[in-house]
Amino acid sequence: MTKMIQTVLQQIEAYCNPRKNEVLETHRFWCVKFDDFTSFEHFLTEVRRRAELCNFKEKDRMIRDKIVLSTSGKLQELLLRKKNLNLTSVFKFVKHMNSQIDTCKKLDKTKYQIP
Repeated sequence: MTKMIQTVLQQIEAYCNPRKNEVLETHRFWCVKFDDFTSFEHFLTEVRRRAELCNFKEKDRMIRDKIVLSTSGKLQELLLRKKNLNLTSVFKFVKHMNSQIDTCKKLDKTKYQIP
């Protein structure tokens, strides 16, 4: 009787916890788009969450590359020119650039307002 209960419990556990598919999770990691998020922090959180499921050996490097490849225009150009990039430096640089862009947008809005 105990063996039968163990077997049933194992089958239930196997059904509730399906096998991980690293290739599928890696595909999902690379498909995350920066433009789909309201802020860089939300994007980074999602990328980190997905990286956990991919079983990357060099997780920080993959996250760094994902961030650089997900940016575009001048920001991506500046990141690609930097030497010895690590995840921390990319994070700080992108945050700084985003705050500069936000400041410029705010200034631009106030420039055309009539008091």
